[in-house]
Amino acid sequence: MDKLLKSQNNLFPSLYKEVEIKSLENRYPLKSGSDNLELFEDLSSTGLIHPIIVSYVGTRISTGHRRVHWAESRGYTHISAYHLTDPQQWMEVFGSTMKFPPYKMSK
Repeated sequence: MDKLLKSQNNLFPSLYKEVEIKSLENRYPLKSGSDNLELFEDLSSTGLIHPIIVSYVGTRISTGHRRVHWAESRGYTHISAYHLTDPQQWMEVFGSTMKFPPYKMSK
């Protein structure tokens, strides 16, 4: 059965998709560190604030690698994403989401 980690905000409805986690490319290994723990605690208590960003090149994760790791470790099969079609969209979406940092980060 599918399990979706749905974001609370959707600033760009026309770019929004619910993507299958196992289909995502460019997945980096998770590095250890206190930043991960803090982000994961926030995800556990607050949930996903913004969708991850999937690149205009296939289904490559552009931003959200750690959120994908967390979701998969919690049994989610799908995650909210903005699937972009060109570099201009990437700049617009990334710039907009950075104006509203969703999580309390120590750095």
